[in-house]
Amino acid sequence: MRLLLVLPVLLLSTAPAMAVTPEECRTALDALLDEIETNRSYAEDIYRESLKAADTDYEREVWQAEIDKVYDQEERERGRADHMWRDCMAATEG
Repeated sequence: MRLLLVLPVLLLSTAPAMAVTPEECRTALDALLDEIETNRSYAEDIYRESLKAADTDYEREVWQAEIDKVYDQEERERGRADHMWRDCMAATEG
């Protein structure tokens, strides 16, 4: 989650004389997307192990719901990353 701050910090720390380049925006977005994927994969692995160890149908349902939530969270984070990337690209034009 630490990379969620990359694009806003890049935008805020850029003085008017120092323009953000599209390449910097793309690099920051790629790093952010990689981090989002890593976080999702890590959480999913943990929940899948718990799912395997579940003894009851109820526990299995709970762990499956948690896995589904991980994917939902990933989609929300990707949406936020896209908004940050668009803001960063707008800063390259201004």
